Amino acid sequence: MKQLLATLIGLLLSASAFTSYAGDGFSLIKIDKNAEGFFGNDRDELNVFLSLEFEVNHQKIKATDAKTLKVRPHNAGFDTVLFSFFYRDSIHRGVFICKLKGKETYTISPCTCCGLFAMAPSKNAMRGDIKFVNNSSLNFIAETGDEYLTIEPNKETSFIHSSISMNCGFRPTKLFIADPSYVDPKFLYENLMTKSEAEQDELEKEQDGLILFSFNFLFLHQEKLVVTIDATGEHFDIKL
Repeated sequence: MKQLLATLIGLLLSASAFTSYAGDGFSLIKIDKNAEGFFGNDRDELNVFLSLEFEVNHQKIKATDAKTLKVRPHNAGFDTVLFSFFYRDSIHRGVFICKLKGKETYTISPCTCCGLFAMAPSKNAMRGDIKFVNNSSLNFIAETGDEYLTIEPNKETSFIHSSISMNCGFRPTKLFIADPSYVDPKFLYENLMTKSEAEQDELEKEQDGLILFSFNFLFLHQEKLVVTIDATGEHFDIKL
């Protein structure tokens, strides 16, 4: 968890450091006006969605807002989106990075499965690809959205399409690099179901501790993301 928090803080600091913007073109962010129709009579899920609050490059919008938010996309680096929502008497917070385009409108709507919300552009919407470059002598495991792959020492992967369930649409995807033991059979669902609740919690914590680097990325316009591991195997870099 400490590693994850450090990663998120690093991404936020990196994004806030960029001062150049994409010319005069703004990105427009709006909430789906028909959001309530997604939930039918399920008021509980509707209320969770309506509790959402977003901060896009320091500009704020709520799920209950009728306004359209104007945001200057960063010309270099990534755009950062902070969000929070209220669920089970607690406020939950998250963050993801993406690459917004000027003169484009993005609509935030409920996610039909696997998440609380999706954010999609009005045109040229397409999920992208990710590539891993390993400059170290170590093996790693990477998660690309729907599968694991091995990153061999001193090699790089080809670009791998980040495909998730079409029902999930354009929701942030968790991408991470982990120690190879992350995929040890003891962490499989079948094994966890044979354990007590306390043992499951311990195994889940152990597995989480094997994640070395992680971030949430929202593919919007067929981006080609490159994650590089340095020669020591301890430092990671994300670029487009």
